[in-house]
Amino acid sequence: MSELESKLKSVKNYKILIKEDNDKITFLRKIAEGSIDRSYGIQVANLAGLPDEVVARAKEILKQLDESDINKPFAKKKNRVTDNFQVSMFQPDALEKGKNNEYKELTENIINIDMENITPMQAFKLLNDIIEKAKHI
Repeated sequence: MSELESKLKSVKNYKILIKEDNDKITFLRKIAEGSIDRSYGIQVANLAGLPDEVVARAKEILKQLDESDINKPFAKKKNRVTDNFQVSMFQPDALEKGKNNEYKELTENIINIDMENITPMQAFKLLNDIIEKAKHI
């Protein structure tokens, strides 16, 4: 999306300034012209309270992707991410504890989120509610 600025006269990029300290980020509450040079999705997931296992696995996958040569799609890749890399955001033993209905209800609630019509604050509250419900499964 940041490329649109060079293609459309009416588009201007702005970013929130961030202070980085090792793997931690702090939003400085200042807006500046321009676009960011990397993604902070994993750090934001950590700030949002996702389980440490999910954040750690995301870091592993990102490292593997960074080390692989994605510009050569048919070349044999040394550090390819496997198809079996999904980590559950919820307690892995939830089904074994007889919580199948609660797990199913939580999953259905997530599936039914209308991503096209949700504000950032609604999304944050919804994510917080999902985390709280998941803690009790």
